[in-house]
Amino acid sequence: MIVTQLLLLAAVAGQGPSVIHQTTTGWCSPIITNVTGNVRVNCIGVDPRALKRLNLELNRTNKELTAKIDEANDWAERYHELETRLNEPGPNEELAQQAENALHEGELEKAKEILDRILEQDEKEESRIAAHNYNRGLIAQLEFKPLEALPYFDKAYRFRPANPEYGGNYGRVLLQQHQYALAEPVLMDVLKRIRLLALKDPQKHSRELARILHNKGTLEAETSRFPDAEKDFNEELKVTRELAKTDASEFNVFVSRALTSLGDLYANTLRYDPSERAFKEAIVLQRGLPESPLNRDILAQSLHSYSVLLGKMDRDDEAFAAMKECVSIRRELAMANPAAYDPDFASSLQTFADDLRGAKHLQEAETAAREAVAIQTRLAAANPDAYRSTLANALGILGNIYGDAQRHEEAQAAYRQSVDIFRELATAAPSAFEPDLAVSLANLGSEYFNAGKRKEGEASLREALDLEVRLSQLSLEAFGQRVVESASILAGMFILAKDFDRAEPFFLQASDMARRLASLKSTYRPLLAQQLQALALIYIQSSQWDKVAPVLDEATKTHKELFAADPAHFGDLLATDYFLSSQWLETKDPAQACKFVGQAADVARNPEMKQGFKTELEDCRKNADDPHPR
Repeated sequence: MIVTQLLLLAAVAGQGPSVIHQTTTGWCSPIITNVTGNVRVNCIGVDPRALKRLNLELNRTNKELTAKIDEANDWAERYHELETRLNEPGPNEELAQQAENALHEGELEKAKEILDRILEQDEKEESRIAAHNYNRGLIAQLEFKPLEALPYFDKAYRFRPANPEYGGNYGRVLLQQHQYALAEPVLMDVLKRIRLLALKDPQKHSRELARILHNKGTLEAETSRFPDAEKDFNEELKVTRELAKTDASEFNVFVSRALTSLGDLYANTLRYDPSERAFKEAIVLQRGLPESPLNRDILAQSLHSYSVLLGKMDRDDEAFAAMKECVSIRRELAMANPAAYDPDFASSLQTFADDLRGAKHLQEAETAAREAVAIQTRLAAANPDAYRSTLANALGILGNIYGDAQRHEEAQAAYRQSVDIFRELATAAPSAFEPDLAVSLANLGSEYFNAGKRKEGEASLREALDLEVRLSQLSLEAFGQRVVESASILAGMFILAKDFDRAEPFFLQASDMARRLASLKSTYRPLLAQQLQALALIYIQSSQWDKVAPVLDEATKTHKELFAADPAHFGDLLATDYFLSSQWLETKDPAQACKFVGQAADVARNPEMKQGFKTELEDCRKNADDPHPR
């Protein structure tokens, strides 16, 4: 008899213009000659004495190389901006010259003291007050003290909101500090102003327009407002494509950035085909960049994201190949300069470990995951703000591997550490980290459930489900399927405990969400049919016969249509529908019940299921004393 196996299967399946123009690689590039830990950068036009200060501060951040180069480029831009501004004529030219000399010498504290004196001596004239406050904020930025810079940028922006330099930089720093509520109105105001300027002089202002669009889109993506983010990233892409027509060598990297942002967004909202097109084009552009470690890492980053997408599309061989190339590139880079490339390497190791797990290579998966956790633990100890979330992700992957290996205590310990980290992060920044917290809670709950700890499993899964329901109200496509999955897991727990009354509300919740998704896109029809199938199962098991026919008929109709287009994928699901129909009719119409079992045997693709249905058919005919062979 395969009745129990089938029932369980059905239940749980379930800024302004600069004087010096940047090049493709920005102001700064890495000098990878120091293999003992720190990476050094060289920046165009920066006094060597100031550059020494930059490298000292930069290597205290212990961020991944791409983030360090981004920060270095931003630092150099602020350096040149302040240098230019201190040369402007005014009543405090002598003090301004002293401040510029201190800037060139890398004596930022001295420059800060001089600018404070200028502020004290300044007359109450708004333009000059705004300019000197902005200069003072730039010094704080150069010291890598963004929180200290913010009050000065705020004053500059309030005195002169029409100056896009003030607002653009202010909004970007607010975004970097995850102060989304304050950043958004600033970015929206600056975008409105810079858009008008770009219409008048595209060559001068389009680069800054693209930057503001990127920052605003990033804010919206990080706060799960995906339609708004998509609109901004698409406009960024349009602007950068126009810039690339005039100088592809300089602007293709910006086109690539916009494409990558769109690829990530499409993947997060389950639009896999446009996501793949975006990633493919980004990768082609990145393969055409000049050969350098930094550009190879940019390529590796896109390969990483593309691999994740391919995995979601069940194209495992392609996903594995893309991630293998990514890991190979990053291992080579990390061997040459660990401090520069270990963070990126650890991130790719995590995904590679998950791919290995999916291929059932658990020992290799564990080795890769443990290596990633070790790197992330070291990084998080040095810089918790930057790396605690990536450590939590690595722990979650290690927990998955332990769970598959039936090492339940180790799996639970890894998941609990992941939940604890994300819970703390979500308290400070809910929009950014609540989705991760929900995933970690669901993983922990499922593991408790698999280890027989039903009470603990239910508590974690309920908390995850409540979070996902709330998140689905912000983005149905991004979080709706996760509601379905968590509700189905909870229902499956109760089915295994034969508590059908408590299972039913969760399958109803899952099927309702699946129906809402299917109304948006037909690609969700299989998900809906699966939930209806599960509902029919519990109605049969709990003898609620009047509820069986509507849900089972709808599930069977959908699976028939899907089976006609893809028999290999939907044969077993349709077979399960037929078998459930036979269970429903077993006492009402035994002969018809046997016919459904025969149909199940005909369409089943899994050999074990097919044979099981054949055996069931023989028993059915004997019990029904059916004289008519099929």
